[in-house]
Amino acid sequence: MKKIVLIGALILLCGLGLACGGAQKAMTLSSGPMPEGGNFDGVYQSDFGWLELTVSGDVVHGLYEDEKHSGKLEGKIDGSLLHFSWTQWTEDMQGRTREISGHGTFKYVMEKVETSFKPKTVHRLKGIWGYGNDPMVNIWNAYRLSNRTKKRLQPRNMEPDRQMPGAADYDDGQGFAEPSEGEEEPTEDGL
Repeated sequence: MKKIVLIGALILLCGLGLACGGAQKAMTLSSGPMPEGGNFDGVYQSDFGWLELTVSGDVVHGLYEDEKHSGKLEGKIDGSLLHFSWTQWTEDMQGRTREISGHGTFKYVMEKVETSFKPKTVHRLKGIWGYGNDPMVNIWNAYRLSNRTKKRLQPRNMEPDRQMPGAADYDDGQGFAEPSEGEEEPTEDGL
C-alpha cells in the first residue's frame, strides 16, 4: 500500500511540474549590426504603453507610461541590441506606490510589410525582460510610430530628488506635458 501511495504521489508531483511548466528557460536575442536606417531614438507604442527612447552616443535613456504604471529604462547599444535596466512605479488599490526593477534587451528589427496601398517598412523592438536579476523570460515588444514627437514623459511616481534632468519642464510629474505653443499634439493617425 505504501508503494502505491508513493508512486501516486510521484506521478502527481511530476504531473504538476509538467502542467505548470516547471522552471522557465531564459530567452536570449542574437546580436548583429544595426539595420541600415535603424535608430533606437524615437517614440514607440509598446506592450507597456507609450515608450520614448533618447540616444546619446551608445547610451539610451527611456521613459514609458500607460494608465496603470510609469517607468524608466537606461542602457547601452551593442549593434542591433539595447541592453537595459528598468525601474517601474505602480500605484496599488490603496494609492500606495510600489517600485519594482529589472533588466532586459531590445533588438531593433526592420520588416517589410505588404499593405493594400504599397509595401512599407515597419521599425520595431523585439524585447525580453526579467525582474531583478532573474532570467529574462517575459516579452516586451514595441512598434515605432513614424512622424511622432516626444511628449516628454516624466514618470508620475518618481520622488523629487530622483527626477530626470529637466523635470521642471514637465507637467508636475503627472504624465504627458501639454504641448508648448507652436508645437502640434500628435494624433493617433498612423498607428
